[in-house]
Amino acid sequence: MRNKFTRGGRFPNGIPSMVVVGALEEHWARLRLMELTRSPLLGRFDYDHMKAIHRHILQDTFVWAGQERSAPMGGPMIKFGPDVSAFPKFDPRDYSVPHEYTSAGRELTEAATHEYALLKEADYLRGLALGDFVDNLALRWVSLNVVHSFREGNTRSQLVFFSELAHHAGYHLDARAFLPPSREDRLAGVTNPVRERFVAARYYFQDYHDHTPMADTLADVITPLTEDQRRARPIVPIEQR
Repeated sequence: MRNKFTRGGRFPNGIPSMVVVGALEEHWARLRLMELTRSPLLGRFDYDHMKAIHRHILQDTFVWAGQERSAPMGGPMIKFGPDVSAFPKFDPRDYSVPHEYTSAGRELTEAATHEYALLKEADYLRGLALGDFVDNLALRWVSLNVVHSFREGNTRSQLVFFSELAHHAGYHLDARAFLPPSREDRLAGVTNPVRERFVAARYYFQDYHDHTPMADTLADVITPLTEDQRRARPIVPIEQR
């Protein structure tokens, strides 16, 4: 995959080793995610906002950071993952079942535009009690995930976007619970069952159009903002962004 790590022109299209690129991408993306934790991008929770988040996270690695994916066209994008029919029972090591995402091109652009319009119509989920907020957030999240706007980095961008949306609505979403283990931890056999359940819940919606597993998963990591959290980072209403 073409990347920015040209090594002073030695590799015009970037380092050819995807193992090396993966390690570098993970390193720089983690630093960019830390920046967004300290200084969030105060967007308007629309497509441009999501693109800006994606661009910030992957700006060091890919020239297409922040750009809508252009493939595949004429049919759905497929990713293989576990059989989630018996959720919450599933094998995260299973990659035998195809899960479909929106086809690139006009269909993707229109689907993304529609999803952000629904979020706006719902007043960005403001004014909802905790249970209603979690349920509505789960539906909007899994629906937008099916669109899968970018070639890579969708999950990380979504975590930043929806964490900021939650804060704007008066809630704290502990996105750290969904982060994957570091490369070193993975080599040591460390896993993150919470993230695995989160990923499986998204697949469940794709296969069965039911966002309940996602709502149940999010319910464990969302709480009302405390007074200390509100003081540390006051809510900036979308009308002032």
